[in-house]
Amino acid sequence: MDKILLVDVDSKIPNLALMKISSYHKLRGDKVDFIRLNKSGYGNLTKPTLIKNKNYNTTYASIIFTKNKDAIKFENSTNINIGGSGYDLSIQLPEEIDNLSEDYSLYPENNKAYGFITRGCTRKCNFCFVPLKEGDIKFYRHPSQIIKPEFKTTMFLDNNFLAYKEHLKILEYLSNAKKINFNLIKD
Repeated sequence: MDKILLVDVDSKIPNLALMKISSYHKLRGDKVDFIRLNKSGYGNLTKPTLIKNKNYNTTYASIIFTKNKDAIKFENSTNINIGGSGYDLSIQLPEEIDNLSEDYSLYPENNKAYGFITRGCTRKCNFCFVPLKEGDIKFYRHPSQIIKPEFKTTMFLDNNFLAYKEHLKILEYLSNAKKINFNLIKD
């Protein structure tokens, strides 16, 4: 049994990647610990947070905002994996981990399910990394894989769901679902 440390540097909502990594390691019988730093995505960079993780076999950290790329330092560590859009756009979860369900126990205060039906975007907004990281819009997960019966609400995080060619079929499926929301970005 390995000891795993997960570090959520700056996610504003439950971090899907870290929850999937947690599921992967728990399925292997590993012990998973979790730290949420709640760093801001805006304003001035604060002093880096020192993570003392000598008691862990592997550490994973996720950084969403580029301004937090240097927001953490590790002491006595050998196997550190840092990812997230704010750190490196080329790093992706291995498919075997990405296909797992999320471990929502990392965020006990959370009261809704989160996920993406599609990934990518047709737009090329100058402020957005999505087209660089994920490419053009494509199907990712069926809503039945995202909606969780233990939560009353589901938030879909798609960047441009209506640009997906099969969006009407998905909307028809969702018309029977209760309490769903889409992440909306105003132009």
